[in-house]
Amino acid sequence: WNYGLCSYARYVDKISVLKNYCNNNKSDNDRSCRNIIKAWHGIIFLGSNEDELKNRKEMMLDKKMIWKESELVIAGTPDTILREIKKYVDIGVTYFTIYFPDLPDMISLQLFAKNIIPYFRNK
Repeated sequence: WNYGLCSYARYVDKISVLKNYCNNNKSDNDRSCRNIIKAWHGIIFLGSNEDELKNRKEMMLDKKMIWKESELVIAGTPDTILREIKKYVDIGVTYFTIYFPDLPDMISLQLFAKNIIPYFRNK
């Protein structure tokens, strides 16, 4: 089950709908919500610290790159991003499809690879 491009609260709400459907439709191959792989699709923008993050956001605006402060974009330092992703993992998400809006600049992607992936790879 893949859902995303929404706030965390909306994602939690949609998982609740999925669980209710599974619980109320036992004749549907007795499918348990626990057995459904849950995925999240989202937008992540990183900076190594708050100052760099702010400067990178401004640079994107200067280059006319799309940047919109919204609940659809998770922006922050690696610690912030890790905390946000853990929230999804804690509710059962095991698959992530991530878009980095600063591509072809590799900073977000490199910070993600260096600071986020190893945390989950070692779990």
